[in-house]
Amino acid sequence: MWQARDDIRQLRDELYRARRTVLSLLPKDVEGLLQTYYDCRSLGDLSRWERDCADRIMELAQLRTAQEMGEYASFSDRALCPLVRTEQRQSFRCAGLCLSRRTPPTSLRLT
Repeated sequence: MWQARDDIRQLRDELYRARRTVLSLLPKDVEGLLQTYYDCRSLGDLSRWERDCADRIMELAQLRTAQEMGEYASFSDRALCPLVRTEQRQSFRCAGLCLSRRTPPTSLRLT
């Protein structure tokens, strides 16, 4: 019985350290935003948190014209990954993720 409790405690500690390590790799504003899940007290809170985080992260995306990102065959805006703000190459000739000002991307949506 005690061994099982010790194992659970150790797993919780390892999960906490892993979560902290992953979050520490992100820009500080994103890290702080994602840590707000501690405020969730119900499934409804969690659903709102997921939606709000996705919206806020997309607001952090720094939109650039396609031409600024090396794309000359498209007029769609592009952005660096809003989570890590680094270049994502989707093809050999252009950088960034394609974003539309009219239709928010759903890749951050969890539901």
